[in-house]
Amino acid sequence: MLTFLGIIISTLTLTVSWFVNANLNRKHEISKRLLDLRVETFFELQKVFDMLSGVKDKKEMNSLLEKCKYNLRACGYDSELEMWGNLIRHMEGLKKDINNKELNSAANTTFHKAQELFIGNLRKELGLKPFKLFFPIDKTGNYS
Repeated sequence: MLTFLGIIISTLTLTVSWFVNANLNRKHEISKRLLDLRVETFFELQKVFDMLSGVKDKKEMNSLLEKCKYNLRACGYDSELEMWGNLIRHMEGLKKDINNKELNSAANTTFHKAQELFIGNLRKELGLKPFKLFFPIDKTGNYS
């Protein structure tokens, strides 16, 4: 009788621990994938901004913008989505008038703020110390 009870308890323990482990692994894999998407989105945003500086291939830039938009909608925070909207408005304006210095400066400033926000959120998710900008940005959006 005691042996039978021991077998039942060990079987229950094994089954429960298997379910708990499977659930934890699932959550871990989901968070890794979301983090990969967020990092990929950040680097694509950087590419878009670099392309905007010398707008060469608008088709490729629009493709990257769409990909960033979908990735951010899937795994971005509300603050990031709001910043994304501001950034897109500035970029749309720049596509029309690339030589507008005021618009260029506003887009630069918005991009740097978005960059700080995205990096800060990523570092927080990774459990790293808060992000410190080594090169302060002045009001025109340039490094000082």
